[in-house]
Amino acid sequence: MKVKFKRLIDTAKAPQRGSEYAAGWDLTATSFSHERGIVTYGTSISIEIPKGYFGILAARSSVYTTDLMLANGIGVIDSDYRGELIFKFRLLNKGPHPKVYSIGDRIGQLIILSHTAPEWVEDNLTKSKRGIFGFGSTGK
Repeated sequence: MKVKFKRLIDTAKAPQRGSEYAAGWDLTATSFSHERGIVTYGTSISIEIPKGYFGILAARSSVYTTDLMLANGIGVIDSDYRGELIFKFRLLNKGPHPKVYSIGDRIGQLIILSHTAPEWVEDNLTKSKRGIFGFGSTGK
C-alpha cells in the first residue's frame, strides 16, 4: 500500500519507523503551543490514506517520561482528511517545570489499519452465553 504525504514546511520529517517490524510510524513535532492545560504539537505533515483504510494517532511509549497524556485517547484519521496531523495532550503537571516534548522530538505514532463499512440491519440479536454482562464479567 502506498500512502501519499506532503510536508507543509521544508523541515518537516517524513513518518519513520523505530524498527523494521514496528506497527506505528513515528511523527515529529515541528510546532508547540500551550493553552489552558492543553499542549498542542503540529507535525507539518498531511497525508492521503487510501480508501478502505484509516489512521490512528496514538501516544508513543515514551509519553510515560513526560507529564503529558493524549487528550483524546487516540485520534482517528479518516481517508478523506487532508489537514495537518496534530497531537493534543493534556498537561498532568501544571507546576513551573512540567516535562514535555520539544520541537524535533518524536511525539506520537500513526498506525494505518484497514476497515470495511458495515451494512446496519435492525433486527433481534441472537442469544449468547455472555449476553449483556460486561465490565469484567468474563474473568475475575
